[in-house]
Amino acid sequence: MELISDATRQARRAAVALGAAAVTAGVALASSGSAISAGDATVADGPTIGAPVSQISSVAPDQAAAIGLLARPLGPGDAMTDAMVASQSSGGLVSAYGINPALARRAGGLADGGAWVIPGNGAICFAAYGNAGGVADANGGESCDTASDAIAGHEAMIASSQRAPGWLLVAGLVPDGVQSVTLTFADGSDETLPVSDNVYLTELQASAVPQVSFATGDGEVVPIGAGPLPAGSPASSAAG
Repeated sequence: MELISDATRQARRAAVALGAAAVTAGVALASSGSAISAGDATVADGPTIGAPVSQISSVAPDQAAAIGLLARPLGPGDAMTDAMVASQSSGGLVSAYGINPALARRAGGLADGGAWVIPGNGAICFAAYGNAGGVADANGGESCDTASDAIAGHEAMIASSQRAPGWLLVAGLVPDGVQSVTLTFADGSDETLPVSDNVYLTELQASAVPQVSFATGDGEVVPIGAGPLPAGSPASSAAG
């Protein structure tokens, strides 16, 4: 789970070496093996990124089999903006993960913003942006993870921005069969988010970061990570 703030983005712009870890006060990073492109730098928050890998020309069968969005034909509405594509290239995501932005699929049915799933070479990247406070793309970012972790539902982010004070963008990718995710807050309250095209996305006016989890078809609760869990909550019990 990536928690992204303006301060984190600035720190990552300064840390241009791949494999460096940039964590600013008040921002926790809980995803392993992931990276964020900050426009002119990429910082990995897990294992150091090694030599560049080959860019893919088609979606890997295992990714298409687990993520239905990647199995459907490309359409004109899937295209990412030129700025997004340039960021992925200059930020090192293309060379590090072999992603091909031309193969990205945009999730439909998201009322609070836009999200794209970008297949890679043994990896999957995820880009999500929200329109908090009526400001287009006020919140968001891009993250990458191994294909196995992404397929397991751990490709996720929570973002904040000075352009949208008091708002949190919560977004992520889940495998086929997951219909909703649950946000659990520190006071024990929860909120259910629907999944559309393998993606969930919402914006919250909240001061505390929620825990995100989902249930598999056999009822197992999978905690994705992020905020503290209240004792006795279903996801807390599963995590313990």
